[in-house]
Amino acid sequence: MNMSFSVKQKQKAILRAYFRSGAGQWKVLVLDKRASEIVGELFRGEELRKEGITVSIPLDSKRVDKLESTTGLYLVASSAANAKLIAEDARNEILQKMHICFLSDPAPIEQLVDSVMNPTPPKSLRISEIVTASSDFLCQGDNLFSLASHAHALKPETIAHGLTSALGMLGVVPIIRAEKGGVAEQVGEVLADRLRAELYMGKIVQKSLISRPLLVLTDRKNNLSTALRHPWTYRAMLFDVLGLKASSVEVTVRDKGTDRCMKYNLDEDADDFWRKHATSSFPEVASAIEAELKLYLEEVAEVNKLGSDVSSEISSLPDLARRKEMIDMHMNIATALLDEIKSRGLDELYRIEEDAEAGVVDWNAVMSVIKSDRGTKEDKLRLFLVCFLSGPPIGQVLS
Repeated sequence: MNMSFSVKQKQKAILRAYFRSGAGQWKVLVLDKRASEIVGELFRGEELRKEGITVSIPLDSKRVDKLESTTGLYLVASSAANAKLIAEDARNEILQKMHICFLSDPAPIEQLVDSVMNPTPPKSLRISEIVTASSDFLCQGDNLFSLASHAHALKPETIAHGLTSALGMLGVVPIIRAEKGGVAEQVGEVLADRLRAELYMGKIVQKSLISRPLLVLTDRKNNLSTALRHPWTYRAMLFDVLGLKASSVEVTVRDKGTDRCMKYNLDEDADDFWRKHATSSFPEVASAIEAELKLYLEEVAEVNKLGSDVSSEISSLPDLARRKEMIDMHMNIATALLDEIKSRGLDELYRIEEDAEAGVVDWNAVMSVIKSDRGTKEDKLRLFLVCFLSGPPIGQVLS
């Protein structure tokens, strides 16, 4: 994988370098809500343990015990409130050493120093470093990221802030073209001001101006129905139907007559199937799982034919076990999706909405779905709004 074309790998590399900055055998990762979302999308527990991080704790949690032999790695959004909480830990000498990384500029360094040193400085200053990272956005795929957050509302300033982080991390200064008279123009103006400030302070190197990509900003009102449509691709359905969050999804699996809740982690770096088919349609995913299972069974049969003479194939056994685990995971996830498709009629909703996007609205079919027992109230409302926004006015059709 070429890292220059992977936003996710670049963001992981930046944060991994920070995690390695803290010396000592034991490290604790202190996160606010925003950072917790970001780290959850990028790293699994075993990856953090490899960096010496033994535990993660919320920034705003109550401190019960001092961890005087432990190094603390703080990863938080740039806010005065976070600076105040970090200062409390520094004044109370909770940790042996404190490394602090704010997710973006401008970092509240002055507020932090002032809160630590006043009214009286602590006996010993535990803060070893304060850095910033252009990482205030959620990476959900190699080249898929979101500015949305459960930690704060999405406003023009927030959108521009997230875009500044992403562009700063990529080291590019785009040519900005924004639709006038709306939110897109507001975002474009704030973003341009932020990028000019970054250039002035030398945080973006001049070579970034040699090759400048085009960034087009347009208002959602131009294509509002897209946000309401029922998806039909694998990753989008997991978000919409099964609640994929932090690259993890929970499904109910029936095992020997008993229902069990299983939590699966989906990682593009470790899962070839997910990397190849995250954007495939659900029927394509089902066919691909079937093909993977058939190939796996054929290879197992070949190994079994060898009987006791398996020395030439012994190296393939761990790989076969990993593939079987991957196949079982995606088969269980696909089965859970299929159950939802059947119970809610998602295939019919997708078909009607797809036709509506092409300008053909079958209002009889829409009303039939609305009156039926299949689907949730939200499903029916979304269907109606998509058709209402995409096709001719319903009054004109009925007349």
